[in-house]
Amino acid sequence: MDPKKEAINKSMVVVRIDHEEKATFKQLLIDSEGTMMLQALNPSHVPRIMTIPEGSRIVGVVIGKWVPE
Repeated sequence: MDPKKEAINKSMVVVRIDHEEKATFKQLLIDSEGTMMLQALNPSHVPRIMTIPEGSRIVGVVIGKWVPE
């Protein structure tokens, strides 16, 4: 995760939701009007998209993943 990288549409991001102690890992979606939304990534759940609550912040953008051999 890179805290300095700019988050763009469809970036995988770590977000600290307004006043929660823990962070969450989601996909960032930005619509044509600039509204930022988060999409849950768990494939076993119905796709859920939520507008980023006021006071939340993107902690960083995921820049890679580890895949076990």
